[in-house]
Amino acid sequence: MSSSTVAWRAVRAARCGAALRWLNACHTWQPQTLRSTTGFDDSTRVRVERKDGRSVVLVGPRVVADSLVGPRAGSWDRAAIAVSDIQHAEALKTRAMRTTLAVVGITALVVGTVLVFAGMAIALAPAAY
Repeated sequence: MSSSTVAWRAVRAARCGAALRWLNACHTWQPQTLRSTTGFDDSTRVRVERKDGRSVVLVGPRVVADSLVGPRAGSWDRAAIAVSDIQHAEALKTRAMRTTLAVVGITALVVGTVLVFAGMAIALAPAAY
């Protein structure tokens, strides 16, 4: 195997690893306390784990009386889950600092890859006599 093939595979592996690491840097699930006054923005996704182990993601739910009510993610079906049946709830939040760091990191990775290949091209170019 040539040195350029080995270098290409190493760079590709590093890029894949970095992409997987930064894949969920922008959004995280944050624990939520459900009270009678709890309401979420219409686009907020809330993951609810029931005491029986089942989980469901609702979009923009509201606490109405003793239930969490809202449409299921990816569906028009509305769900109503008794607050007493919920083990825990988490809202999907955007993390600005993590997003910024991910963008900077990916940019550095791309620039580094370009510089590596530019250096390899210069090193492998035949000398002009």
